[in-house]
Amino acid sequence: MTNLLKEEQHGIIAQLCSLEVPASKSSISLDIQKVLDNYSKVFETPKCLPPICDHDHSIHFPGIFPPNIRPYICSFAQKSEIERRIAEILEVGIIQPSQSSFFAPVVLVRKKDGSWRMCLDYRELNKLTIKDKFPIPLIDELLDAWINLL
Repeated sequence: MTNLLKEEQHGIIAQLCSLEVPASKSSISLDIQKVLDNYSKVFETPKCLPPICDHDHSIHFPGIFPPNIRPYICSFAQKSEIERRIAEILEVGIIQPSQSSFFAPVVLVRKKDGSWRMCLDYRELNKLTIKDKFPIPLIDELLDAWINLL
């Protein structure tokens, strides 16, 4: 990955974070803890994906093929950790199996506390992504249009 960065390749590296709630509430101020307790349903960790729609969407762009990227080389311990984490988030329902031929390689990075952070390299997929053709309008334009309606 450092070689690609030296070559000034652009992209995004995603970070998957643990969805565990800290056991000790002492690090959170009492006011914030009170709000979290009052609105606990709002701050719940998702347990599954949204319900399945009537039809499944797929996007096809002629002339765009999945990037041919080799997975990053990792040790057996790192491979086992990646498989364990994927199985864990698959079991919880945060991700689901896919038959897509598009993928992003995964790399584990050591955190300061000694645990692993799983990062996805989306740079090649970002190159294939069509940028947003419909920019969000300025708030001034929206307000002017709304005032003209009145």
